[in-house]
Amino acid sequence: MTLTTPISELQSVGKTTATRLSYLGITTAGDLLYHYPFRYDDFSTTKQIRELTDGEEVTLKATVSLVNNKRSHKKRMMITEVVVQDDSAQMRLTWFRQPYIAKQLQVGEEYYFSGKVKDSMFGLQMTNPTFEPIKDDTTHTARIVPIYPTTAGLTQKQLQYFVSQVLELSDQIEEWVPEEFLDEADVVSLPEALRGVHYPDTTEHLQASLRRMKFDELLMHQLRAEKIRQSVT
Repeated sequence: MTLTTPISELQSVGKTTATRLSYLGITTAGDLLYHYPFRYDDFSTTKQIRELTDGEEVTLKATVSLVNNKRSHKKRMMITEVVVQDDSAQMRLTWFRQPYIAKQLQVGEEYYFSGKVKDSMFGLQMTNPTFEPIKDDTTHTARIVPIYPTTAGLTQKQLQYFVSQVLELSDQIEEWVPEEFLDEADVVSLPEALRGVHYPDTTEHLQASLRRMKFDELLMHQLRAEKIRQSVT
């Protein structure tokens, strides 16, 4: 894969999805690499159920013990209710208008669940949390998760997955700032910043990556101003 590889050649990108991505100006793998997040959800903190408090954004590592779909009598919509447990306690998770969730979660299997904890009449619970099977390198949970500008028909999970496929292409990006300037400004390389903007390992990694991007913006502004100054003198 290269920066000019058509977006349609990525896994799970069919014709319809490619068209939707084009609405965002994304037609190649390189375009996707430069489609930056506009904010982040910090799900890097993993807690046990008994440690949770109302209002915090967190990740649970828990086993599914019950999955049930039911129809709401008042709003006539499908509600998926899931009970999960860890060594400390049980907790209820709820999804609205997503009945397919019941087929994606298997009783007895362990997952990461990331979302905001809310206090309810049933106790603490999560509504519409993101989830993934337990693995070493997660994309949507148990880390700082990027949130991208999107369009109708494209979910955050899709965009996050597509970006994860092109992240290695950051090594093909040529550094345009001389190394001595980078050292003097104490900023990371452009490939490193691109990786960190999309999937930072830590808060410090994210801040260093964003600092490099702001450095580039400022430097480009100064170079343009100098070019204009020279053209009128």
